[in-house]
Amino acid sequence: MAAIRSLAVTGLVALLVLPACSAVSPGNVQSCIDWVVYDSIEDAQAQSDAIVLAVIGAKTGDIEFMRGAPATTWSVDVRTWLDAPPGVSATDTIEVVSTPYSCGETRDALGEAADGEPRILFLRDGDHGWEILTPYQGVALPSPDGSLPTAWPSPS
Repeated sequence: MAAIRSLAVTGLVALLVLPACSAVSPGNVQSCIDWVVYDSIEDAQAQSDAIVLAVIGAKTGDIEFMRGAPATTWSVDVRTWLDAPPGVSATDTIEVVSTPYSCGETRDALGEAADGEPRILFLRDGDHGWEILTPYQGVALPSPDGSLPTAWPSPS
């Protein structure tokens, strides 16, 4: 009798688990990226290939980022290169990838900052060209004089 009850429980568990497994297919798997958190502006600055004071312009496209996560590209009007790699001119319009939040999060860090106001962008030279370091700490409000902020804003 115990063997029949055990078999029945096993069968019931299998029936409950199978639909959950079939709901996940290659077309709807969510990609999750575990982004680095920078304790200070200096930490983000040290990991950046460039830092600009810029105004985010228009969305220019969509790409597949790491692990197939969708990301957008934006036209960015550089006002000042605060930390520039060699050979970069004083002012430029560049294209920048807005790194995705991931795990199904559809917000866009550059899109949220595309309000015509200058922003500090912490950039790295990635597989798709310039990209913000992380969606959480790749865009910052400048200090009143247009320089780097002294600290990350407090979470709201």
